[in-house]
Amino acid sequence: MRYAWLVVLALVASPAQALVASSDFADIVRRHRPELVRCYEASPERSSQPLVRLTLQIQIGVDGHVVSASVGPSESGFGLRTCIESAARTWVFPAGRDANVTITYPLVFSPG
Repeated sequence: MRYAWLVVLALVASPAQALVASSDFADIVRRHRPELVRCYEASPERSSQPLVRLTLQIQIGVDGHVVSASVGPSESGFGLRTCIESAARTWVFPAGRDANVTITYPLVFSPG
């Protein structure tokens, strides 16, 4: 079964911060798409909810490592949320910013 998967990038950061291009952030998330799809495929939400909409918020440190990751809404399945959060915490983004950056990604999973 194929899954439609949509990621929309929204950067939440001060304009004064030196940011790597948003396309760099989106490219990194796209590289990790298989991890996110595996989380969805292993989750009970897959059978109980044909369409799952989540928001992944990642805080990236100045060294490019993920400082924190959270998924909402909180009503979404615990297993799916924790799987995505755990995966995202292992990602590494480009370094070189003067301060931490928070990135928010809406995620949509649906059987395709």
